[in-house]
Amino acid sequence: WILALWLQFFLNGQKLIAQNASPLHHFSMENGMNLFVLQDQSSPVVSVRLNVECGFGNQTPHNTGFFELYSRLFWTGSKNFSSEKKMQETLEQWGIFSTTYRCAQNFSAYSAKAPYFSLETLLDIFADATINPVFNEKSLIENLREYKSEIKMTRESPEGFLNSAVETVLFPHEPWKQFSLVNPHLIEDVSSGEARKILFSLRNEFYIPHRSALFVCGNVDVEKIYEIVRQKFEKWENPDYIPLPPKKMGITFPNPGISS
Repeated sequence: WILALWLQFFLNGQKLIAQNASPLHHFSMENGMNLFVLQDQSSPVVSVRLNVECGFGNQTPHNTGFFELYSRLFWTGSKNFSSEKKMQETLEQWGIFSTTYRCAQNFSAYSAKAPYFSLETLLDIFADATINPVFNEKSLIENLREYKSEIKMTRESPEGFLNSAVETVLFPHEPWKQFSLVNPHLIEDVSSGEARKILFSLRNEFYIPHRSALFVCGNVDVEKIYEIVRQKFEKWENPDYIPLPPKKMGITFPNPGISS
């Protein structure tokens, strides 16, 4: 999965090289997280994206639907931004925009854009939302209610019925690993307290450094970005993970006339 994400950045890097841009830099952080920094001197904003190696392909009969729910709650609060309102006010105050989430088959992704002067604040929010999610009651209840309604509508629609039938035939051994085959009884009957327990179990098992990659693209200083990310994510640890010395990886795009 890291290779696939790197290839996506590689294509962007090739375009930037044609414009005399700097190469892509890859760091392996001490806790195992991958950091990619792509310099783009033509961009007035900085884009940040976090990818985590988990998605609905990791579902079991006991947590179907909760990877999607986790993604929906990423931007709704954390330890230092205790409510969705507080987080959204901070994002607006610092001019941070285009916050997105996506839960796919094999990964979950979160992204946002900001002017350069707001980058450190954005990385603060990314780190806190990743390391210290809280799944506050108000946002959890609202998102859970909305999600239950969507599942019910999908299940009762002709398209939902057809997709479920086809995927049950195509994936008879592990049908719950398909997005359309969310266990309706699990989602519909779960309380907010039970949902929070499942969400924290996903955080503890999947939202860990060596399953994650952070991408930063913009008119940035590579070494400064590395140091900021190191400081903000250094307390994020893997279960039973042995720290390794941080190192800069040899992934660059050589360009005549540009030193790497």
